[in-house]
Amino acid sequence: MMVQRIVAFALAYVAGIAWATATGTILPVAPLACVSLAGFGVSLYLYAKERQWTQWHPAVVLLAATLAAFPLGYARTIQQTGPAHPDSLRYVMAHADAGTSLQLQGTICAEPQLRGARRADVKLKVDHVRTSGAEPWQPVKPGKILLRLYWMKRSTPAIVERFHTLSHPDAYGYRIEVETSRQKSYPTLNPGEFDMEAYLGQADLVASQRTYAGRVAVLDRTRGNPLTEVALMAKQRFLSTYRHTIRAPASRLVAAATLGTRHALDKQEYRGLDITQSFRHAGVGHVLAVSGLHVSIVSILLYTMFRMVGLRPRVFVPIHIGMLILFAILTGARPSSVRAVIMNAIVLIALAYLRCALRSATKVGLALASLMMLLINPLLLFSPGFLLSFGAVLSLLTLSPPLMRCLGRLRGFALIFFGLWVALMMGLCFDGLDIFLDLRHVIAFVGLLWLAIVGGGALNGRYPRMWRVGFTRIHPAFLMLVSAQFAIQIGMMIPMSAWFFGQFPVAGMVINLLAIPAIGVLVQLGMMTGILGLIPWIGTYLALPFGVADTLVGQGFFALAHAGATWFPFPAAPRPTVGGLAAYYIAVALLLALEARQVRIQSFVYRLWPRFRGRRWTPALPYAIPILLCLIPLARPWGTPGEAVQLTCLASGRYPLVALQSSDRQTVLINGGAPRRGDRVIFDALRELGSVSIETLVVTSPDPSAGMSALAALPGKLSIDRALVPAVSDDRETYLAMLGDSYIVQKDQEDVGWAVNYGDAFMAMQAAFTEHDIPMSTITPGPVVEWRNATVEVLPGPESLPTRYVTSARTPLVAIEWHGFRWLIITDTVTGSLKQVLARETEPFDIVVMADMTSRKSFSYLLSAAVEGAKPRIVILSGTVETDAFDHQAWEDAHPGIKLLRTAREGALTATLTPEGTLQLRGHRSNACMSL
Repeated sequence: MMVQRIVAFALAYVAGIAWATATGTILPVAPLACVSLAGFGVSLYLYAKERQWTQWHPAVVLLAATLAAFPLGYARTIQQTGPAHPDSLRYVMAHADAGTSLQLQGTICAEPQLRGARRADVKLKVDHVRTSGAEPWQPVKPGKILLRLYWMKRSTPAIVERFHTLSHPDAYGYRIEVETSRQKSYPTLNPGEFDMEAYLGQADLVASQRTYAGRVAVLDRTRGNPLTEVALMAKQRFLSTYRHTIRAPASRLVAAATLGTRHALDKQEYRGLDITQSFRHAGVGHVLAVSGLHVSIVSILLYTMFRMVGLRPRVFVPIHIGMLILFAILTGARPSSVRAVIMNAIVLIALAYLRCALRSATKVGLALASLMMLLINPLLLFSPGFLLSFGAVLSLLTLSPPLMRCLGRLRGFALIFFGLWVALMMGLCFDGLDIFLDLRHVIAFVGLLWLAIVGGGALNGRYPRMWRVGFTRIHPAFLMLVSAQFAIQIGMMIPMSAWFFGQFPVAGMVINLLAIPAIGVLVQLGMMTGILGLIPWIGTYLALPFGVADTLVGQGFFALAHAGATWFPFPAAPRPTVGGLAAYYIAVALLLALEARQVRIQSFVYRLWPRFRGRRWTPALPYAIPILLCLIPLARPWGTPGEAVQLTCLASGRYPLVALQSSDRQTVLINGGAPRRGDRVIFDALRELGSVSIETLVVTSPDPSAGMSALAALPGKLSIDRALVPAVSDDRETYLAMLGDSYIVQKDQEDVGWAVNYGDAFMAMQAAFTEHDIPMSTITPGPVVEWRNATVEVLPGPESLPTRYVTSARTPLVAIEWHGFRWLIITDTVTGSLKQVLARETEPFDIVVMADMTSRKSFSYLLSAAVEGAKPRIVILSGTVETDAFDHQAWEDAHPGIKLLRTAREGALTATLTPEGTLQLRGHRSNACMSL
């Protein structure tokens, strides 16, 4: 029962972390400690009795372990997330206002990471703080911060030299003094947006600070942990050997796969494609992050080398484990590699000294590895690296054996039909994942698989020779590899890709069958190359043959990833709900339970079968059920397609970014958001809201900040059916002339940056849309989209244009009629033109959405014109920065009956219809709600 007890303890500890995070309630420590101690006491008593051959019911053992671990996980999480101790760094940083000057002293506690030619990330363990030079240094309970170090082009050579000193691996262990200012906290404003605070918590970091290299002083060039020092020295020798023996970019791939240098392949191309993106598209991006696969490969290599020299496991296992620890430090001690080292160490100890079965040792290793890591930082439970790493191993443990048994039973036509079914599922992914998002279709596909296997078995009966065709005639290692791939896809990749990444690598199901053996060869060759390179004077020459082999394997791996990226799709996937994930894993657990009880089920069917033997419909029964499942999609549709269900005003830059979504997952998107982040905001927000395709994209303004700069990267992530833009031309100069603003043309000819961006942004967007066959047309007044309960219409422009700001004046206004509620989207305009357009409107608008440009003096006139002409009940100012130049409360007091909302304050605003027919607006950041 020891294995079950340890696994139950780990699961209960994880449940305690999850419960504490979900509730956030701070309970007294004393009751939690009493319950935990009682659980430990009962567990020890049960274990002592087990040593005397007393048999307990499994439920009693599991309950005792749960009582011991659940309160422990809860208390540890509250300790990490609850109120900070007044003497701690976390308390100081939490109570420092944005912009407060800070001076920090601490030790560089990890290898610095270069993020470009002029930027580096340094993890600093701070132990002394002061807020001004006149105050004494205040010792604090140490905490880690992420220090983002940079230098500028005008920096002096001395400062550049200091930057290179601090960003070099030798800086590990240096004690430094930093002058910085408390950075402003940036909470998430949009659904699915990257949460910096959550990232820092998962990485066990107190804060993220940015400082100039000239404001950092090295106090002491001390050394760090001796073991880490040795690992970093070895890492530098490895990298030097790779550079001298392996041809680029294969040398960069080997460095990433063996040493964890994840950014080694950044901005590197192979046959015109970015290598990092190709790897992600092909589903082999895991090779760029050292994980359990890499550690296991290194462990197998070390085990083989020790056995080749004649050592017994009892002798070399301690050395083996020590070398694995060095390898983990060498690769940055990331959660995946730490987990794998702990697991491998436990398995080696169990096999060498305890004579424990491999499966049981792996279960214990997985449980203890998770416990050790979560005891240090419980918030690590929610990090992608932790979940993906443990999820992969857990999938292999639980799903791979039953899948291997099931695949082994497939023979002849049943195996052929199963292969065709898998090919059909992959083929359907070429048109996106929408078909798999409907439960009726999923049930039908299950019925089709059932029918294929039953029909294949019947055909095998007519052609007995086909029984010989099966996996049993192939090497068992191939069956293990295939079952492992299916296990990882079902247990981790399908749900976790949708949850974390938003795109599903279809190619990975095929490419990984070759990529995993290839990466095994590459890592072993790379390690041998690096180890030989450690030999003084002649090491590089000894490593040269292995370097040549590394080059060949690396080039083959690049070709494999390139084929996967060019032949297979990379469809977008909406983020599943927590309930959806729970339902998915419950369904997987039920299938596992049915497979485990297959003999009992067959026995029951055989006992029941004589009652139905001889009846006419009996032979058709095995086919009737799967056929009924296949016909389910023909039943009455669930929901009503083509109806608008929600409208979201996102926060990105200064121009409105509005998404109208329908019940059949279609989206009308107005504008594209701020440059450099609009595409990320759109993609994450849409998939968080349940949509991964755009039916119509409307870019109302030629200003690059309205979306053209951001939209160039969007077609590679989700599908766009059509795009409406201010003007269409294949020639840059003609496009600028079509905008009708001579001032922009003049400034573009003078090479003024803001004017040049107009043409550059359009050409970049046009090139991306042309590459993905997205048709573009010019915006014209009239209806753009007509759904059952919603119409999107472009209003006619003004009759006369001003002499200045012509592009602003010509930017069309968009009206949305949704279930009786009228919306007006004002992207950009001038006061006179706005009055002309609104003078033609006979009915008032319920909601007006316009740019939050309150810092401009002329904005008050524009806002007054919008209110007078549209007569709205709600005004939404769309932007990300809330300035003091506009008195929000005073404006509301001066305009009774009109509610003013700002995305900079509320976050994204999502409108939905209630069953009573009212319109409900909810802020993402504030969670405040109001109804019309």
